[in-house]
Amino acid sequence: DHLGQSFESRMALNNYLNLNNLDATNPFFNVVGNTIEISDYGKEKAREYDELAYLEPVNGKYLRYSNNSENFFLSSKLAIKDVIIGFRTWKRAEGLNHMQDLDIAPSRNGSVWAPTNTSMYLKYNHTFNDNLSFSVQSSIKNHSLGRETNRVNFRPFGNPLTGLSIRDLSLFSMQQDQEDPIPHGWRNQFYYYQTLQGRNEARLFYNSKKLNITFGADRRITTSQGDYLFYRNFNTDFSSQNNYQEDLIKSYAEEDGQPGGSFFGKNNIYKLHEIGSFLQGNLVLRENIHLNIGARYDRQVIRSIEGYEVFQPRLGLVFTSERLTLKTNYSKGFQNVSLYNKFSTGGNRLPNPLLLPEEIQYLDASILGASEDQKFKWNITGFAYEVKNAIDTRITETGLNQKVNEDTYVTLGGMMNIKYRTKFLRLDLNGTFLDPMVGDLTIEELLDQELTSGNVVQEIRAGDISKFRFNMGVTTFLEGKSFQSSINLRANYVGEKPVGPGTSQNLNLGLNQTNSIPEYFVLNSNFIFGFKEIPSLKFSFSLNNILNRLYYHPGVRSAAGNFDLGLREEGEGYTKWISRSLAGQFPPYFSQRRRHFNFKILMDL
Repeated sequence: DHLGQSFESRMALNNYLNLNNLDATNPFFNVVGNTIEISDYGKEKAREYDELAYLEPVNGKYLRYSNNSENFFLSSKLAIKDVIIGFRTWKRAEGLNHMQDLDIAPSRNGSVWAPTNTSMYLKYNHTFNDNLSFSVQSSIKNHSLGRETNRVNFRPFGNPLTGLSIRDLSLFSMQQDQEDPIPHGWRNQFYYYQTLQGRNEARLFYNSKKLNITFGADRRITTSQGDYLFYRNFNTDFSSQNNYQEDLIKSYAEEDGQPGGSFFGKNNIYKLHEIGSFLQGNLVLRENIHLNIGARYDRQVIRSIEGYEVFQPRLGLVFTSERLTLKTNYSKGFQNVSLYNKFSTGGNRLPNPLLLPEEIQYLDASILGASEDQKFKWNITGFAYEVKNAIDTRITETGLNQKVNEDTYVTLGGMMNIKYRTKFLRLDLNGTFLDPMVGDLTIEELLDQELTSGNVVQEIRAGDISKFRFNMGVTTFLEGKSFQSSINLRANYVGEKPVGPGTSQNLNLGLNQTNSIPEYFVLNSNFIFGFKEIPSLKFSFSLNNILNRLYYHPGVRSAAGNFDLGLREEGEGYTKWISRSLAGQFPPYFSQRRRHFNFKILMDL
């Protein structure tokens, strides 16, 4: 029914028919008032066309499951005294993995992702004396996508998301040699991407008993696309795979591709000029006290105007004794913005060349200890960090998606780790505490909130992150005259993960509208057995989720636990809202496997 169309007036309807050379008595539809409704004949023909198109050979082969991977790697290097010259090239062509579905063709039918990388480098190392040395490294790297990179998807009349209409159905012909073919059936979407970088780096090393210093500088010049180039066609009716492979020589996306979105007229090539310098040192104040100091400066210019300038200090102090170590570190860092996030125009995105890098300030303190025989080791770490200019996606007034520097995160956390080792037993226990908040909140305010029962600061909790996690593993080794074996038991606990209102995932209402993803405790085991006379052969039996617990994790494409739901209409029930809004979306969590076991035969050839 979605193929039909409605018009404001009879005149608008007639203009549509005349413009598309359609007759009101067309058997594919009926004219009812100011509406064109698909007829029973039209529905039957649409179903027939979809079925015939789906079952025909696609790029020279009938549809059946495939997910092949082809890898190529070549490397060589030549060393002459202090100079090393090297070359590396690799290519990996493989299926699109999770994108294989009823509407995405398998890899043998053309759905392939094929990154390639080639680099040449030159290294020079020179040692002046026992304390001073110098090194220089130059490299040229080229990264691109092979011409076979393609996503082959199915566009039927029966799927509303294809945008096909009654006009397309009425004028459709299974013969695709017409001048203006209807965009129906299997479609190739070829991709092309290339980036070229030249880099020079020089380092000076000074080493002595009391002081170690590294000083260096590097310069990078990069030319890169801001987005993939796309080229689409419906030419998938090849008689064989060889014919399809021969057709790929035309390099469709590289020769005739355009960047995605509606900004075709804009230049998609960007030149980046980056310089950096760094200094790092380790000063031995006393035999058991070390001071680490470092700093780095980076500057980037894109097309002579856009870019960033950052300074990152680092300071660390380490105290060691026979059985105890105390450490504290402060550092400032940044995560650069990818060209894709800045300039991508596909998927209804609006570019934002003014995006700043995400900055982080981090502080921690650790205490580590061990028993005299080193069988028992432990460490505890407390940390706090603040992230500024965090990048998020916002919808503009025109309805487009755009990346913006908007969020600030403040997090308190802690980690603990315990290890015990003997010849026949291994014990591991670790846990984390994490409380991340979104908003202009100081670390002092967050710490006061954690340690006291005072007024709760009204800030937004980062969604879908549990406060507590614990993992434990026990392995015992059994050995006889003729056999070797091991038994492993693993336990994992993940606390409740808040979502929904009051969190950064406000449109994710959690499991059964509880505003949370429930906590869970999972127990797994593994038993390995082998004979000493046949060391290359072992048998393994695993029993997983022993307690048969039902628990949930994010989906492959939704690790952030977030998804874009449509606004809930007044009076609309939860189930109907979720069913309507999740059409075409990636679910924010999936139920995991209940109790199951695996039996494996392991052979080392």
